Amino acid sequence: MDATDLRSLVDGCRAGDALAWEGFVRRLQGRIFALAYSYVGEREEARDLTQEIFVRLYETRAQWAEGDEFLPWLFRVARNRSVDYPRRRKVRAPGIAVDESAIADLPDPAPDAEPAGE
Repeated sequence: MDATDLRSLVDGCRAGDALAWEGFVRRLQGRIFALAYSYVGEREEARDLTQEIFVRLYETRAQWAEGDEFLPWLFRVARNRSVDYPRRRKVRAPGIAVDESAIADLPDPAPDAEPAGE
């Protein structure tokens, strides 16, 4: 596939063509995955990151770069998301399993508040 074919896919994606989007993803998913993997180092994490990158691309397809600037822009977006991905993962606190019986013993954060319905 040459640059003209890529431009056609990009134009189709901007117009909301589902087949163009599918072709776009198929054409670029290997390269985006490789870039993501180079940053996260784990296959599952790289798959998640790749999916996140494509979701973000789809959501912003109306603002994609034009012409010869598209591929450098695309890889810059993917690189930036890859750099931010581990940071975002660390910021999220892991879920804490709390036994249901312990929930009743949790302190009321607003002891002076009136119960609902009174």
